[in-house]
Amino acid sequence: MFIGGLILLVLLAALIGPYFVDWGNYRDRFETEAGRILGQEVRVEGTASARLIPFPSVTFTDVRVGPTGAANISIEEFSMDAELAPFLRGEILIFDMRLVSPVIRLDLDEQGRPVWDWPSQAPVDPAQITLENAEFSDGTLLLRDRKDNRQWDFVGLNGTASADNLFGPWRIEGDGLVRGSYFKASITTGLLNRSGFSTRVTAELPENNILITTDGRIAPPNEETDRWYSGAFNLKPTDSQQ
Repeated sequence: MFIGGLILLVLLAALIGPYFVDWGNYRDRFETEAGRILGQEVRVEGTASARLIPFPSVTFTDVRVGPTGAANISIEEFSMDAELAPFLRGEILIFDMRLVSPVIRLDLDEQGRPVWDWPSQAPVDPAQITLENAEFSDGTLLLRDRKDNRQWDFVGLNGTASADNLFGPWRIEGDGLVRGSYFKASITTGLLNRSGFSTRVTAELPENNILITTDGRIAPPNEETDRWYSGAFNLKPTDSQQ
């Protein structure tokens, strides 16, 4: 989501005056700044376009994050629309974001932490960015746990996400396939911060007649526990007739 904030900041600087402009000439600048924010190489290998009127809007195709030939993130098409008035006040209100066929490859270390070098500071203030609606379609999440060398492949992911600001609270709903079985899930969080945050996850596997819920907290390990997640799990059968 930091990429979205960056896109709008560059958009305002680049598009004062023109109604519509091909952003191909600004691609290098975007890739450099986005890479600095994400801590990974960013490439737009497809098309890039943007407009300011009647509202700031951008579209990129074939976006890749990570080393050439081994991208950690790839997106077939990324587009975003934002309100202009909040943007001119230094705020970013994204009322529609769309990600087509995103693919994310993420490793977890022995403590269950994502293996990703995030910069300590971001040039875009997450508290100033509101996400009213984001839609993802035909997504893939490849999650590899280094501790036991297991990989979980979530495919055919479709859903929506929203957040009061990028610190949360977050609300995510979606469905897809895991190991060939259909599931649907919802995730909500409290406010995100370095000391931890609360989360609730509900996942249903209709083909297996199973409903899983968990309420807990994600936080760095301390003297009392070496786990990143603590909470209660509840697993129960569902009505097979529903």
